[in-house]
Amino acid sequence: MTLVLNKAGERHASQLIANGDDNDSDPWSFDASDEDALLGEGGDNWDAYTKWFLGEDTDATERTKERFKYPFGKNGKVYRSALRAIRSRSAQQNDTDVYDAAGRLMDEMNQKSEDGKKTSQEGLETRDIVAPRLCYRAASVQLVPGTINHAERTIDCIFSTETPVQRSSWSDGDYVEVLKHDPKSVRLDRMNKGAAMLDSHDYYSGLRAMIGAVVPGSARIENRQLAGTVRFSRNPGGDAAFQDACDGILTGLSVGYATHKVEIDDTQTPSVHTVTDWEPYEVSGCPMPADVVAGFRSAQPHGSTRGTPPAISERETTTMKETTAPAGAVAAELDANTRSAIQAGVQFGIKAEQERRDGIADIAKKLGLADELAAEHVRKETPLDAFRTLAIDEAAKLDRASPQTDASNPFASNPNVIRGGIKRDPEKGEMAARMLRCLAFAKRSGFSPLDISGRMWGDPLLTRAMAAGVGASGGFLVPEQYAAEVIEFLRPASAVRKLNPIILPMPGGNTSMPRLASGANAGYVGENKPIVGQDLGTAQVKFSAKKLAALVPISNDLLAFASPQADQVVRDDMVTAIAQAEDVAFIRGSGTEYTPRGMRNAAPSSNVIAANGTVSATNTNDDLKKLQNALTNSNCRMLRPGWMFAWRSRNYLYNLQNANNQYIYRDEMNQGKLNGFAYAVTNNIPINLGSGSDSEIYLTDFADAVIAEVPGLRIDVSNEAAYNTDSNTVVSAFSNDQTVIRVIEEHDFNMRHDPSTAVLTGVTWS
Repeated sequence: MTLVLNKAGERHASQLIANGDDNDSDPWSFDASDEDALLGEGGDNWDAYTKWFLGEDTDATERTKERFKYPFGKNGKVYRSALRAIRSRSAQQNDTDVYDAAGRLMDEMNQKSEDGKKTSQEGLETRDIVAPRLCYRAASVQLVPGTINHAERTIDCIFSTETPVQRSSWSDGDYVEVLKHDPKSVRLDRMNKGAAMLDSHDYYSGLRAMIGAVVPGSARIENRQLAGTVRFSRNPGGDAAFQDACDGILTGLSVGYATHKVEIDDTQTPSVHTVTDWEPYEVSGCPMPADVVAGFRSAQPHGSTRGTPPAISERETTTMKETTAPAGAVAAELDANTRSAIQAGVQFGIKAEQERRDGIADIAKKLGLADELAAEHVRKETPLDAFRTLAIDEAAKLDRASPQTDASNPFASNPNVIRGGIKRDPEKGEMAARMLRCLAFAKRSGFSPLDISGRMWGDPLLTRAMAAGVGASGGFLVPEQYAAEVIEFLRPASAVRKLNPIILPMPGGNTSMPRLASGANAGYVGENKPIVGQDLGTAQVKFSAKKLAALVPISNDLLAFASPQADQVVRDDMVTAIAQAEDVAFIRGSGTEYTPRGMRNAAPSSNVIAANGTVSATNTNDDLKKLQNALTNSNCRMLRPGWMFAWRSRNYLYNLQNANNQYIYRDEMNQGKLNGFAYAVTNNIPINLGSGSDSEIYLTDFADAVIAEVPGLRIDVSNEAAYNTDSNTVVSAFSNDQTVIRVIEEHDFNMRHDPSTAVLTGVTWS
């Protein structure tokens, strides 16, 4: 990709700003519908479209959306938040010209002041936060003696200071944030009512995360710092944290707070956001602080012989010289080391913020939650992990408020909402499908498979099976009892299994059984005469496990729909994929190291018979008799003989008439038989062999056909995989909003008596 500055776009943006067509406050978003709107009603106004982007990829095809990057506006306006986002992303991508152009446009916006929406002469914009954002500020400090009270388990703390902290958001880009510390700027009601002290801002683990609390009434502003006293809990987490604080190991604190009002100075690079109205919610023990001033005021541990560290001076605890200092002075006070640390984290912060927003939107969509809920938590800066837990709880509320799915009302559930409480016994194969969907949903959404299994179905057996499901060789193991149900469903789906071959368990991956190599001879003997030695020729049929990998694409819309119908769809798709792959191998497999030897390659040459070149009712009947004779003449036992043929051949036989216009085979075929033997139809017998239109017909005694199986199934999941629908078409799961499951079944196939298969070739019946 060769990206250059789109000068036409910069000129257009500059003209819009000059005309007052700019948006200075709204957050930025840009999706496919916005792109389509820029192209106009006809969808081909490329001259207008190209003017709304600052970047152009000259390697991309002209007059395509892929050619233009870095959109800066929509609805006829330039967005300040878009320019901030462009600055952040272009810096990350080293697109210097675009970065500079966005800066020039922001400078032009800073010079305007009409309608009270632009910055003042000092370059300040005041923003009221309608939906307060929950933020965190980590801090630490040197220990000061005399504040530990072992009896009360309390320590005095500095919760936060006016130290500038680098932040980044998708809407504002990277900026420096300063929390003003004066009584008018800090809302202390929550803190002074005994706010919680948590372990690393863990809001969602309930009481397990509480390691203490702020002593009621102790929170205060002093020396432009937020100070107070914390009391540690006597639970295990609180005991450990208190001891570590006493020992000087735990020195870091972080305050969780919401911002209500902020003054923004865009004349600095990065811009400075001075928060003039904010509300601390809680404090947390923090292992990696950023604010090097705040933290515990603690004494040395009892009995320690270490020297007492010096007290912190007023200058060390105050990072702003005067409350009236201009915003530009804040950035100037950042020393070289601090700036270096800030820059190291900026790029990571930008990427993390984008992933957080995308993740929240994706989780909300998969659980059928309202877009407004996702937007609210994007604005609140809710961490992605926290939103996952919250989203499951919200989906559960919707579930309790909705009709429950049951056998009498199977369509009561909303297909876009995660459902729970299904009180019905699952059909065969559904449990394996549920495990498969749990793993697929977990891989896509980031949830735990155990959490999904418990909340979607509330089945402890399923949850235990999920917990024990990771195999030593990788993948995820479907337990034997659930896999057996899937195999049972394969019987009607697979042509070979439908005709009742021998199923031989193969737990160790290798086994063998006797092969009938030649017919037995028998004769009469006289009294007291020796029995003439007649050999029953035998050998060993060896089986070794071969991996069958079937790809099962699942619509992502099904993953969060916990209904019997969804389970059955996934089960049936899985069974179909396995059945097709099995038939291909068992019928025509080449017998290599990795593929079973199919019936076609097991049949002796004497049992491979060419069909009569002239298609007629008489010749067809003769051809079928030839296969029957081939088996009976080979000493085949004819215990469970069965036919297999393609649908084209079946349709021909079903509609074949004699000279009196009577159907020859139809009545018998309606009962599932042909010439007295069961038959199965499959698309896995080709109809393009030989000259390009030939097919084959098989007659096999399935009492001599053996499938040796390793119990269980192994499944793996991918959101980015591609798969083939035929030999020429490759489908991307990502592009089609699908998740692809790879189901691995281990088995082998062989004939116990090779002459028990006869093949009619060159079949052109149609």
